[in-house]
Amino acid sequence: MRKANAAAPERMGATTTLVASYNVHKCIGIDRKFDPERTSRVIREIDPDVIALQEADNRFGDRNGLLDLSR
Repeated sequence: MRKANAAAPERMGATTTLVASYNVHKCIGIDRKFDPERTSRVIREIDPDVIALQEADNRFGDRNGLLDLSR
């Protein structure tokens, strides 16, 4: 596993896939602010091929997603 800001290893002829798991905590940061755009920026920084998101919905009611998945 590599950190989001680390360079991917280069391998001749090898194909790599970056898989990430991220608990977005309902898009609430440590500053207690709800900011889905900040969460999206972090995901873009990680730049995964596949990502599994936890706590990416409202958890109550109709369970709408918090992130604009098309972005």
